[in-house]
Amino acid sequence: ATPNGHGTCTACAGACDGTSNWESQACPATTNRECGNTCTSCAALNKDQNSGCTPTADADCGDCSSGFTDDGAEGCMACHSCDDSDRSATGAAACTANADTVCGECDSGFFDATPNGHGSCAACATCTGTQYETTA
Repeated sequence: ATPNGHGTCTACAGACDGTSNWESQACPATTNRECGNTCTSCAALNKDQNSGCTPTADADCGDCSSGFTDDGAEGCMACHSCDDSDRSATGAAACTANADTVCGECDSGFFDATPNGHGSCAACATCTGTQYETTA
């Protein structure tokens, strides 16, 4: 059996400093450590930090920071913005830590020209003379 039940503790090249690395195994002697776990940067993930990295534990990141939403992986992406000049408030929702911005519906006479619904509304064309509408 090993002192910690996880395998042999190896000497660390330097002390686990809690700034750039943290201890991955709890060893009985302070000189026997397995360092090398890189501290998580909550800021790089665009997340709030609940607690910082210590010599024995990684940083604890919280929800996405203000202006960011869950990216579906381990970080957060910037919230999309809406060009509200040609949009109503119908269906609109502000960005949260767990859901991206939902832009309102385009006003009458306009349509959303972007596939994700975050762009500007474009004016509908008006058919004149011998022209006719091919798509609705």
